[in-house]
Amino acid sequence: MKCLSALACAILLSASPLATAGIWYKWHATNDIAPHGISLLLEFNKAVVRSGIFQMRIDVDENAFQDTLFPQSGLLSFYYGTGTEGEITWKPRKGITDPGPVILDMDIRFGPGRHLTGGIYAHNYNSQFGMSTGFMGGPNFTIYEAESDAGMKGCGWVSEEGRPCFGATGQIRQIPEPASVALIGLGVLGAALTRRRNTRKAVR
Repeated sequence: MKCLSALACAILLSASPLATAGIWYKWHATNDIAPHGISLLLEFNKAVVRSGIFQMRIDVDENAFQDTLFPQSGLLSFYYGTGTEGEITWKPRKGITDPGPVILDMDIRFGPGRHLTGGIYAHNYNSQFGMSTGFMGGPNFTIYEAESDAGMKGCGWVSEEGRPCFGATGQIRQIPEPASVALIGLGVLGAALTRRRNTRKAVR
């Protein structure tokens, strides 16, 4: 069926599996301490978020990690970036591929304020990081370790300063689903185009 407008298309797409795949959380830095420029984006399925807790511990052998699947995992996607090239990415239900994690240890609680608490540690052959809200329970995470062969901004193994990477704090908060944000933008654009077309017709 032909969509009558871009706005109508956006509304139809918003009901698709793509637009309702999971619930997204993103790292937001709250101080100006190294490591700088890191990013963390997590997607969980809705059932796990409703349960209030997510725990996962993997330690994958180097020779087997390409074939390791977690088809029932409540973690749908995982992305960690260092601001350089030392990223760690993973979609557990589709298998681990480079640069996916070799070790991933997560003990997460979903807070009522739409933020996460707990601890996360991830490591592959290029990068590693660990963060925790500690005994106080959050919502601020503190990075207690972050290293990368690709370098970090202002600290780490291969930096000129040679300073350790720890001390940055931040919150991991729920965000609108990236697909939904794109659809909202498409809807706004469609509405604007429709309004412009109607205005031209009125002028004529």
